[in-house]
Amino acid sequence: MFADNVAASAAFAPDRFDGDVHFFAATVDRPAGLLTPADAWRPHVTGTVRERTVPCAHGEMTRQAPLAEIGPAVASALDALDALDEEY
Repeated sequence: MFADNVAASAAFAPDRFDGDVHFFAATVDRPAGLLTPADAWRPHVTGTVRERTVPCAHGEMTRQAPLAEIGPAVASALDALDALDEEY
């Protein structure tokens, strides 16, 4: 099964996502010298990639303090989409 999964993942070529992406990036444990998450996602997205940094380690993203930043940002983005829908 493992070999089948490896072969399937090697052959997988995802389509580009047709839309915008809101990416939340943990900053505490991020290795230096890597592309920013937004830059890494841009080739795979037709819309805008918005990156918001969160001052925590990746494994802490679902703790109370990071979610206190992430939750309102997601809610605001969803409210903006609702406002666009109401215009049309």
